[in-house]
Amino acid sequence: MRYERTFTISAIVLFVALNAGSLYFIIDLFSYDEIVCYLADGGIKSSDPHGFVYALLITTLFDILFVFTMLCSWFTKSK
Repeated sequence: MRYERTFTISAIVLFVALNAGSLYFIIDLFSYDEIVCYLADGGIKSSDPHGFVYALLITTLFDILFVFTMLCSWFTKSK
């Protein structure tokens, strides 16, 4: 029982840390207007990252919501 609790707490801390790091990089990506890639044949490929960034932001926020609801149900569970 003690090892399960330790593993759960460690997993939650790791999950929150990874999501916080993801949020940092997602917020940084919002400042880019376009991403340019130089191809091997000398061509240039550019793309707008905002659509992809919005998808990443929604996914990360749902992950944080999931952890929050899991913690709330874990703490309110009767013993």
